[in-house]
Amino acid sequence: MQDLAVKTGLSKSYLNEIENGKKYPKHVRIIQLADSLSCTFDDLVSTKLDKSLAPFNEILQSDFFKEIPLDLFGINRNTLISIISDAPKKVTAFINALIEIAQNYNLGKERFYFAVLRSFQELYDNHFPDIEDKVVDFAAENQLSINRHIKTDLLQSILVEKYGYVIESSDFESYGALDNLRSLYIPEKKLLLLNKKLGDDKKTFVLAKEIGFNVLELSVRPTTYSWLHFGNFEEILNNFYASYFAGALLISKEAIREGISHFFERNSWEPTEFENLLQTFTHSPETFYYRSTNVLSAELGIKDLFLFVSGQERKFFENSDS
Repeated sequence: MQDLAVKTGLSKSYLNEIENGKKYPKHVRIIQLADSLSCTFDDLVSTKLDKSLAPFNEILQSDFFKEIPLDLFGINRNTLISIISDAPKKVTAFINALIEIAQNYNLGKERFYFAVLRSFQELYDNHFPDIEDKVVDFAAENQLSINRHIKTDLLQSILVEKYGYVIESSDFESYGALDNLRSLYIPEKKLLLLNKKLGDDKKTFVLAKEIGFNVLELSVRPTTYSWLHFGNFEEILNNFYASYFAGALLISKEAIREGISHFFERNSWEPTEFENLLQTFTHSPETFYYRSTNVLSAELGIKDLFLFVSGQERKFFENSDS
C-alpha cells in the first residue's frame, strides 16, 4: 500500500478507503492507479460482474437486501465485500446454495422476513432495554402506573390530546373481510377505527400499541391490526417494536419478574397458582408468555426460552394480543 501511494502520489489512507469501498475515485485517479499498476483502465473498472459473482450480485440488488437493516446484526456492505474478496468463489457458491434452498422449499418473502425478525429477537434474548426505558419515561411523564389496570379512556385521551388522533368505534362486521381486524388506522386523517367487538383488554392493547408507534417515532408501520399484508421488512420490525412497547406498558418488568420468581421458589408444580399468576397480569395467555420472554433471560438468566415459544411467527403476530 505504501509503495502504491508513492507511485501514484495518492495518500495511503485514501487508497485504503478505495480498497474498502468507502471512496469511489474519479476517472483521473483510476488512470493514475492503472499506470502505476501497469494495467488498463478497464482492468480496474467493469460494469459487469464476473460470472462467479453473479449470485452475490443478485443478493445485493434484491429487495431483501435493500429492505433489511443489516446494521441490526452489526453488518454493513463493506464488511460483506471484504468477506467476499477473501474467497469470492466459495462465498458466492454458499449464497447460491441458499438461494436454491429457498426456491426448492418455496421460501417466500413473507416467511423470510419473519425468520429474520425471529433471529433478531433471539440475538438479543428478546429483551430491549431502550424500549423498556422509554416506557418508564412515558409513564412518568403522563403519571401512569405500569400495569394492566391502566384505564382505556386514559390511553385514548393521550392519543387524542397529545398525538392528534381521532378515535371511533366501528362495526367491522358490515365490511365482511374486515370483521377479523381489531383496528384500522388511516394515517392521512390520524383516524383510528376500533372494532366494536373488542373487549377491554384487547382495546387497551391496541391503544397502547398506537402510543408505542408515536413515542418510538415509527412512521413506517402496518395500518391494520391484525395486518392484511405488509409492504417491507421495516413494517414488520416497527410493528414488533410497538407491540413490545405496549406489553411493557401493560405488564411491569419488576412485577412479572417478582411474580415468576416467587412461583419458581415452590417445591412442586401448582397449576392453580400458575393460573392465578397469569390472571394477575392479563386475561391473555399469549401476552403473558410473550412478556415473560422479554424479562426472564435478562432478569433471571433463563436462556433460550424465547427459542421454545416463538414458533409459527406469522400466526403469533397476527392473532395474539402481543
